[in-house]
This record gives sequence, structure tokens and C-alpha cells, in this order.
Amino acid sequence: MTRFGNKLHAVKASRPTNEGADPDLTFDRLESNQARGIETNFVTDNNLMIEVDRACEVERPATDATLAELNLLEWVDFLRQCDRRGLHYGLTPFFAYAEMPAHLAQLRAARLHQFARKFGLIWHDEEPDSDFSDLGRTDLTFEGLDEAQQSIVAMSFSALLLMLVVNRDGAEFSPLGKFRRYLREYKTRIGTVSLKEIAIARYVFATQAECPGSLDQVRSRIEKNFGRRDGKKPRNAEEMCAVALNGAFDLLLFNAMNIADTHGLEGRSLDCWLFTLDGKLREYNDLCFNVSAGTGQAGLFTNITTHAATSDYWLQTGNELHTFAAAGSKRALLSMMQRAMGIDDNDEILKKIAALPGKARAIIDLAKSGLA
Repeated sequence: MTRFGNKLHAVKASRPTNEGADPDLTFDRLESNQARGIETNFVTDNNLMIEVDRACEVERPATDATLAELNLLEWVDFLRQCDRRGLHYGLTPFFAYAEMPAHLAQLRAARLHQFARKFGLIWHDEEPDSDFSDLGRTDLTFEGLDEAQQSIVAMSFSALLLMLVVNRDGAEFSPLGKFRRYLREYKTRIGTVSLKEIAIARYVFATQAECPGSLDQVRSRIEKNFGRRDGKKPRNAEEMCAVALNGAFDLLLFNAMNIADTHGLEGRSLDCWLFTLDGKLREYNDLCFNVSAGTGQAGLFTNITTHAATSDYWLQTGNELHTFAAAGSKRALLSMMQRAMGIDDNDEILKKIAALPGKARAIIDLAKSGLA
């Protein structure tokens, strides 16, 4: 993780090992990437692109004071230094725009390159076509996404929505009871193991009593990001779906970077970094990050902070999470062995992905009807 000023951070979704230090984004890294033909790519989140667009407003002068006011100065200085050193990078704001309402996404995308011209940046990619009509969302619900988008976010959306349903309908359960009920429902209704979302549920179900000292602040920030809307717990299906979809888009950023780091794009090898103004996302990525473990597949394994010594809740949920995760790890290793032997399991994977939107709709129905 690299900090640019007080609020902006650059983070990697995956690390080589679970014991390795959180990588830093440095000029040496960009230079090494460029020498080896690897494109350093900066994925930007929704919050950052909102501030970038605000900087383009005509009433704001093209000064460093403007950038400092919007928490962009240190980042822009870094990009200027890249230009002076001849270090190239790619900028990927697509995921941020895809999350926005269509009219805002299209307006902001249309004037993105004004930001570079206004503040003295050299962007080597060509300016995009002026037609941005496909950007953004006109229907801010899961059903409003197209088929491909539903398939991409359905896993995270389903897991987060189920978490919210259990949290609402299991009000009489203990935090540990909620987590155990969640795992049972997860196995039945979703099946496919995705540890990041299950790890989030540990923080959402926990209370202050299980989180002494600074851990309660961590719990509160993660719960606020993934378990609330406008500071309030969602109660009806519409509110829960909105919270779950927002969280799913956050996790999509990490998943997309892992895929790009592993497979590249159009024959280009990539080193992807998320630039975010959301401190909660940065903090969550410190607690739950992916590990390649020498396989060359970013995101293959997940490292989770257990807090096991803190309280019985964290010890018990950590043990149950690792037991649940073991099955997913075995399947991942089996898939790697099959591919090494030339056995293609792509059809099976695609079949599972195609089934995910249907599972998401079933959990939407559950949010409406409630847990039995």
C-alpha cells in the first residue's frame, strides 16, 4: 500500500505470499515493469473519479491548490514525475463509471481528458470516442444490469445479500449463531466458496462486545461499508439489495485486478493497482488479501486476519471459516492439477458462472420473504 496524501491510497489486490510485506508503488517498480514489457495499470474507484471530475469544473483554477483541496495533489505530482522520467502507465476508470448513474458516468467520461490537459499530465493513450452512451447504469438494481454484468457481480452480490438477510432475520441469534446460520445457508443456496465475502460477514455479525480496543473501530468501518446504507442498517429487500450491490462493485475492483494480473489484456502483461479514496476498502484489503503463492495466479488463495486471540467469537468463526475454506482450496488445487495434465475444465467453470444470477434472484426472493 502506498499513500498519496492523507486520503488517497494505491493498493494491490494480491501479494506473492501471506508473509510478504504489502507492496509499494514506486518509480523503481514502474521502471522494472517497463523494462520487462509489463504495463503498470491504475484502476480508479468511484470516489476518485468524482474528485477528478470536480477538478475539471470551470470555476476551479488549474492550480495545485485546487488539487490539494480535492486530495489529488500528491497523486498528480506522482503522475507528473512518471511523465518526466518517461515512465508509462495506463489508467482504467471503467469500473468507476460502470457503477455510476448513466448521466453522470457519461458526463464525467466525456471530460476526463480535460483533467490531464488542465493539470499538465501526459496521457499516452488516445482520447476515446465521443460516444459514451453505453456507460453507467440507468437502473440501479441487480435486475437492471445486463446479463454479462449480472454474471460478474452475482457471486459477491449473493453472498453479501444473504449476509444482510441473516443479520436482519437472525436478530435473536448471538453473533456466533448468526455466523453459523450464514454458513449453513451459504452452503445450501450458493455453494461456491468465496472467502472475501464470508470474511466480511464476520465483521458485520460481530458486536462491540467481541471487539475490544481498536478492533471495534475496524469492525465498525467495515460494517459501515458493507452492512449499512446512509449509516442505517437496511431492513427491506430493496435497501438490502442496494447495499449488497454497492459492496459487490467494491469487491469487483479487486477481482478484476487479480484476473488482469494473471491473464493480462489483449496479449499485454499487467501490474494493476487500485487507487482509492475509500479508507475502508484499503483497510479491508489489509485484513483480507489474495495470495498467488508462486502459482502465477493472482487471487488463487485468500489470506484472512483471524483475530483469534481477541475473543472466543473470532477464534470460533476463524476455525469454522478455515474448515469451510479447505474444501475450496482442494478444488482449486485439483483444477490446477487437471490443467497441468491437459484436462480442460472451462466448461464446468462456465456452467457454474451461468448459474450464479439465478442463485442471486433466489436470495432476492429470500430477502423479500425472510428466513424461515
